[in-house]
Amino acid sequence: MKAISPVKILLVDDLPENLFALELILSNDNYICVKAHSGNEALKILLHEQDFAIILMDVQMPGMDGFETVELIRGIETLKHIPIIFLTASMDNSMHIFKGYQAGAVDYMIKPLIPEILKAKVAVLVDLYKKTRELLVQREEMKTLYGDATVQKRIMAELTEAKSKAETATRIAEDAMKAKQQFLSNMSHEIRTPMNAIIGFTKIILKTDLSVKQKEYLDAIKASSDGLLVLINDILDLAKVDAGKMTFEQTPFKMEFSISTMHQVFDLKIKEKNLDLVKEYDNKIPVVLIGDSVRLHQILLNLLSNAIKFTAKGKITVTVRLLNEDKEKAAIEFAITDTGTGIPEDKLESIFENFQQATSSTSSTFGGTGLGLAICKQLVEKQGGTISVKSKVNEGSTFSFTLIFQKTNGESEKEIGAVKLDKEIKDIKILVVEDIKLNQLLMRTILDDFKFKYDIADNGKIAIEKLQTETYDIILMDLQMPVMNGFEATVYIRNTMNSKIPIIALTADVTTVDVEKCKAVGMNDYVSKPLDERVLYTKIIEMLAV
Repeated sequence: MKAISPVKILLVDDLPENLFALELILSNDNYICVKAHSGNEALKILLHEQDFAIILMDVQMPGMDGFETVELIRGIETLKHIPIIFLTASMDNSMHIFKGYQAGAVDYMIKPLIPEILKAKVAVLVDLYKKTRELLVQREEMKTLYGDATVQKRIMAELTEAKSKAETATRIAEDAMKAKQQFLSNMSHEIRTPMNAIIGFTKIILKTDLSVKQKEYLDAIKASSDGLLVLINDILDLAKVDAGKMTFEQTPFKMEFSISTMHQVFDLKIKEKNLDLVKEYDNKIPVVLIGDSVRLHQILLNLLSNAIKFTAKGKITVTVRLLNEDKEKAAIEFAITDTGTGIPEDKLESIFENFQQATSSTSSTFGGTGLGLAICKQLVEKQGGTISVKSKVNEGSTFSFTLIFQKTNGESEKEIGAVKLDKEIKDIKILVVEDIKLNQLLMRTILDDFKFKYDIADNGKIAIEKLQTETYDIILMDLQMPVMNGFEATVYIRNTMNSKIPIIALTADVTTVDVEKCKAVGMNDYVSKPLDERVLYTKIIEMLAV
């Protein structure tokens, strides 16, 4: 029998870039993707074309949202059996989920979408659609031969088999994604653990008296280690986005201070290449805004790093200007303009994709993995912003993005970089729980510099024994240890010993897997390895001040 192909899929989303992304994910000779930019447009299409295998529906749309659109679709007899999957960037509570299913959706997917899972779920419903169509044709052909009852039993058996195979395919895709996340979690720990010692001891040695050559060699080690750490962070951030685990803080910060700090980071590289770094800052921007300053830094540092990398002479201009504002929000545009190599016109559309670079020779000439711009795009769009690029070969490029920040009358949080060691704070006793000898030595050196008292425990079991005989102000707890790991030790401290002593996790896994577990078992905070002494000191002091 001739296969029923291709099948039609209706994509409904008010954002053209989301429709384009969906169409790209589902690009397949067996699918015809029909796009609708609103609920109203989707209804008009469905009233004229009713042979869709599946509908992918955005939830939050202006005018008529996804819930209202689906309720109207389910009210039309000829359309009520078309399976609908809701696509949403927000899934805050069970009532939201219930409302979707009540409206008539068969499934939910959280943005950012994982392509493998989306394709698997679509394949399940498309296979069922095809099988149903085939069996309906067979039913008409066989009714005259065997009668209705026999045909009905055969149809039900084949539908059940098709559904089982499709569900198995979906489970395999989901298991593969979980395995990928676990691999990245393990990789994070295995790489960050030795990096912690390399970077930590390099910083400590740089504080000692050194010859010019020794300092030069150690600076090279530190620069290479920092570069490797950036690469690790890029890979892990990409994993967070794929898993839908990227989160954004909403805290007060001073925009101009953040921009100035970023300039300081690249001051040495700018001087080495004899470039001019120009800052154009709009003084109409509110002094304090609410948003994620860390993610903003990450975006700007990625873009500025690229500008410096691809510019041999001339200047780089960082422009920050206020687009518009009201009583509650301020829209700000950031632009990084360089006089570098530029990007070919045919590469501009794909430059923000994973592992994409301007030319095939870019990696060998300038280095890099092609992840930085992909992560920038994800970080901007997940905060409701937009990012774009204009470029001419041999003239330069301008990368610009827009973000909306909440306004506030409050003050910004204390910048971690401004924290200095308080010489008066000395009577603090810390229990360090860490199994790796190099890391123990590093912690001894750092805590000696802080003038803190401390004891070292090789694992969670020894830590509990020490807690039963000694008094401590705070615990610094490694997570992966033999005998008893950090999670098990914390559960025992909280539930069996009923202790409320502050516990800060020392984790080499920042894929959110361990971070979520830390909160669940009762840890108060975490510091990621390689350790930043200023961050560690600040968190200890702030924890004890509560």
